[in-house]
Amino acid sequence: FLEPEPQESLELTQPLPTSHLRYPPPECTLPLLTYTNNDTTFEPPVSVVYSPPSDCPAPWSHAVLYLSGSISGEYSGQITSVWLAGAEILRTSTPQPYVSGTLWNVSKDITRYSSLL
Repeated sequence: FLEPEPQESLELTQPLPTSHLRYPPPECTLPLLTYTNNDTTFEPPVSVVYSPPSDCPAPWSHAVLYLSGSISGEYSGQITSVWLAGAEILRTSTPQPYVSGTLWNVSKDITRYSSLL
């Protein structure tokens, strides 16, 4: 059985305000979570404690949330959301999986939530 060719799904949005800024690279990045689980259907939400980066204090001219995920094997679509200080800053769903695996990336401008960061 042959799998279909890889697909790329795009959501049409306004470009990130940082899209045209190739150099210099971001002044600071803060990894928040690395999480692995085969099935989260009946699991409680995953939470992490967030603290603003001490070496990169506010205010920031831009803030971008990067989310990467992967699925392998059979899996039904799941809704994913990211909350910060009681505000939902991202809601998305997993893409259609393939037996060989599926990878995806999401970038969202969250500058308007800077006061929560």
